[in-house]
Amino acid sequence: MYRRLNDMLTEGGLSHLYLRLLVVALVPAVTEEMFFRGLLQNTLMRHAPKWHAILVSAMIFSLGHADMSAFVPRFVLGAFLGWLLVIGKSLWLPIAVHFVNNAAAVICYYFWFDKQAGECVIDQLGVDNPLVAVASFMLVVGGIFALHKLDKKEP
Repeated sequence: MYRRLNDMLTEGGLSHLYLRLLVVALVPAVTEEMFFRGLLQNTLMRHAPKWHAILVSAMIFSLGHADMSAFVPRFVLGAFLGWLLVIGKSLWLPIAVHFVNNAAAVICYYFWFDKQAGECVIDQLGVDNPLVAVASFMLVVGGIFALHKLDKKEP
């Protein structure tokens, strides 16, 4: 299965990349956020404290992807997306972040997939690589800072 998935994500020209961005990045970002944050989390927040709703919807989001090897990072992503819904007061922010996450994976596979290693070259750096950690930290802090500035601009 993984061989066919890797081929699907890596082969073809630029038009295939655009199609993959639509099918693998945009459509899931919109539909999953509409369900997990828009419907599930908002429904749970009417009946439970918001942090409980965020964590339960994040857990169901991670379980719904049926890949237990990536449960924790996907759970953290789901919780972050849930928190973005709460502080941003709009579904568009989690949709945009979800799309960027999915698009980054699609682009990584398209441009930097190493067929001999069977993984994206960037994945070979590992999550414990200081460069990856610093870049991720800067993106998260920058995003939080931008959200904080946007929140202060509201009347």
